[in-house]
Amino acid sequence: AGCQAGWAVNPFTGASCTTQLPAGCQAGWAVNPFTGASCTGGTPPPVDNGDLQGGAGSVDSYDLASGLSNEEVGEDAEDVKVAGVEIENSDGSDIEITAVKLVFDEGTAGSDFDNYASEVSLWLGSEEVGRIDGDEFNDDNNWTKTVSLDGAVLNSGDTETLYVAISGVSNLDTADAADTWTVDMTSVRFVDADGSSISEDPTVALTTFSFESFATSQDTELKVTESGT
Repeated sequence: AGCQAGWAVNPFTGASCTTQLPAGCQAGWAVNPFTGASCTGGTPPPVDNGDLQGGAGSVDSYDLASGLSNEEVGEDAEDVKVAGVEIENSDGSDIEITAVKLVFDEGTAGSDFDNYASEVSLWLGSEEVGRIDGDEFNDDNNWTKTVSLDGAVLNSGDTETLYVAISGVSNLDTADAADTWTVDMTSVRFVDADGSSISEDPTVALTTFSFESFATSQDTELKVTESGT
């Protein structure tokens, strides 16, 4: 207060007119999105924790979901689950997962991601909690996107699987059929009943999947039989 542009010190009060950002903060941030710490030196705004019960929350473990490996996303197929992370919540608090950072990498793919995928969705168990268009994963962000989630709540002590599902484009190019990609969840952000926001890397392995033509993904065959006459 009382400072003017260009002043290092207020000549009337002796107070500093410059500030040093707290560790990990960037200019313009009110709160560090990775730690929840204030970037303004004051008290960070409260986080709406809804009806979460308990105190300080934490995740006991992240494990790659079994049974999902080399899945095939067919042409025009909807919400094919290609990867999953099993999340074991601690007994300390209910938590709500608010965002997940996804990274897709080309395996044998030679085209942009949105030439294969029309949409990417996130599911907590059987409930859809997030969805974005495939073209939001573009070469400007190296096929990376932080997806906001809604309603992804784990009660204290519960274990649930967070799935990544993909819907295929309706006109997959013949040259792109059978191309492979990998997906990795590199960050999971959640809030607990105390209102703290926590981000963690699950550090699970990459999961490989492929995009296939309709006929290949559905094992479709054309059978011709010569009549007796």
